[in-house]
Amino acid sequence: VLRRVAETLARGIETGTLDTREAALNQDAMTAAAVEAKVSLVNAMNEVHSVLDADQREELVLELRARHEQARGEAGGAAREERRSGGISKVAAKLGLNEQQTKAIRDEVQALGDKAFPDRKAKREAWEAKMTALGDAFMGDDFDAADFDLGGGAEEAIASFTSTAKQAIDLSGRVLDPSQRALAASLLRSRAAAL
Repeated sequence: VLRRVAETLARGIETGTLDTREAALNQDAMTAAAVEAKVSLVNAMNEVHSVLDADQREELVLELRARHEQARGEAGGAAREERRSGGISKVAAKLGLNEQQTKAIRDEVQALGDKAFPDRKAKREAWEAKMTALGDAFMGDDFDAADFDLGGGAEEAIASFTSTAKQAIDLSGRVLDPSQRALAASLLRSRAAAL
């Protein structure tokens, strides 16, 4: 599914127009994949729970929480911003963007993210609370992963795919020249092929 989505976006970047029929098919395929992934995740978590004893379940949850806290510390504010800027800088270098183009992309991507996810902090906090509750439940004897909406939010994100893709294609058409758009499409295809 991701390769098909990448191909649709790559063609859109090259042509300057999103094939809305293809985007709708991609959106349907992503929705179906999300439902399938959710079922698989619930089943896998329940199977793991059933084969571990209480001590092993507790050890697993505590280890995962420790890793999460470590990653969270490493990904904190300045580090996250540095990675984000570094990612844009790498793409800018590969595409041969000038400073003005890089700034325009950085600013518009930030604005699109703010608009698409205005309450991301609250959602992140709610997700973390849900994961804490899930971990607590996993350590107990009566656990069913189906009691937790593990795929919550996926439908919302997938539903915005077509409008987000159109905005990205419009941005590439305004900021990139034709050769840069062709190179961006090629890079997108290469990344998708590596998946």
